[in-house]
Amino acid sequence: MEFIADYQSVMLASIMPIIEARGAVILGISLGLPPIWVMLIATVVSFVTAFAILLGLTYLTSWVRTWHPAIDKFFAAIFHTTYHRHSQKFERWGTVALTIFVAIPLPFSGAWTGALLAYLFGIKLHHSAILLLIGIFLSVIISAAATLGGVALLSL
Repeated sequence: MEFIADYQSVMLASIMPIIEARGAVILGISLGLPPIWVMLIATVVSFVTAFAILLGLTYLTSWVRTWHPAIDKFFAAIFHTTYHRHSQKFERWGTVALTIFVAIPLPFSGAWTGALLAYLFGIKLHHSAILLLIGIFLSVIISAAATLGGVALLSL
């Protein structure tokens, strides 16, 4: 039963913002779970969460913007400011920037923020899903390699 609870802990960590898949990998490996299963579970759960956020943002903001013209104006200002503040960097690096951003295993640079950026920059849903999945997978590989390398160094 404890074994199942460990996998559930990995799944829960994968869903949580800031921790996401990269933290779940570190947690799972530290619990002694097989790294390949930890990596697979963390990737899938984090991707499903990011995709749900992306879908939720798409439909929720469209719905909320219909409530009142002031709300619509507020959202338009946020999207306009964000887009123009970061569009040069985004245009220079293209959609690869989203994958790199998600792949960097640091707080506030994961799938949750990547889904928000994909929405703000208007990347098509299927394209952003692929970019998010690749970024999450790369982040998981980097985190697993660093964790396993650290464990190997400590065991010397």
